[in-house]
Amino acid sequence: MWQVRQLEAFATVVAEGGITRAAEKLNISQPAVSKLVATLEDKCGFEVFSRRGNQLTLTAEGELLYSEVARLVTSTEEIRAKAEQIREHQFGTLHVAACPALASRLLPTITHEFLQSSPTVKPLLTSRSSQFLVDWMTVQKSDLGISMIAQPRPGLAMQRMMRLHGLCVMPPGHHLTSKRAIKPSDLLDEKFISLCVDDRTGYDVDEFFSGYSHKRSILAEVQMSEAACQMVADGAGVAIVDPLSVMGFSRDVLPARPLDPVVPFDLWLIYPTFRPLSRVAKAYAMHLEKSLAAHLRRQGMEFTAYPLEL
Repeated sequence: MWQVRQLEAFATVVAEGGITRAAEKLNISQPAVSKLVATLEDKCGFEVFSRRGNQLTLTAEGELLYSEVARLVTSTEEIRAKAEQIREHQFGTLHVAACPALASRLLPTITHEFLQSSPTVKPLLTSRSSQFLVDWMTVQKSDLGISMIAQPRPGLAMQRMMRLHGLCVMPPGHHLTSKRAIKPSDLLDEKFISLCVDDRTGYDVDEFFSGYSHKRSILAEVQMSEAACQMVADGAGVAIVDPLSVMGFSRDVLPARPLDPVVPFDLWLIYPTFRPLSRVAKAYAMHLEKSLAAHLRRQGMEFTAYPLEL
């Protein structure tokens, strides 16, 4: 049976018009090209070229064979190009599910940045609440998940990407805007928009107020930080939220101050373990880690990064 290299040599001789130029094109010696063509003829059982001195002319059989070989060689080149794209993280599909604060704010920009170097990757971005996102990843609906909570599940790996420093948000003109940092005692008499306690971050916010017998005046509980931010911007009260949620509002509409002590909001990378991560998924995760940190620094947000190990 003939080899692909023999077919390539034959097709290149035809396309380049001779052995010499074919050898230059294939970056091999002229005798090597001649041997490949001769071996092909031997395998076929007929001559593909008629030879008059150094002049080669396709035989009738050679013309018939070339019409088929040309298509095969083109397909081979396409396969090689595709393999190179895969190797360089430039080809493939990628399904990413993220918590709403990230999915609606920074993730589209970060994904667009990634596509500048990997234009043939086809991403699909999905927004899911952190609670539901873990369930979503458990049934392997996405390649990567980015969540505010981590719940150990069989078949899932969870790596903490970074710890964000929570912020206190308040309506424009609120008297707390005069403070550089907000302490628990500052919020005890304020109407408070609370995060639901079934979210780990809800417990962290409650811990912020530990030791104070005076209860907060909780106006409402919400599932997502974005909802809390909107209620605060509308003048309903104050809230403690993650900095990603704040980035969707201007500082005039939603003033924010750091907290003392810090209320942590962890950001987790989640992915299935039943198969190795694709090269595209790994490249995207590393880009996400670097780009997200850069965006947060530009916004003056405080955080601690934890290098990914993929």
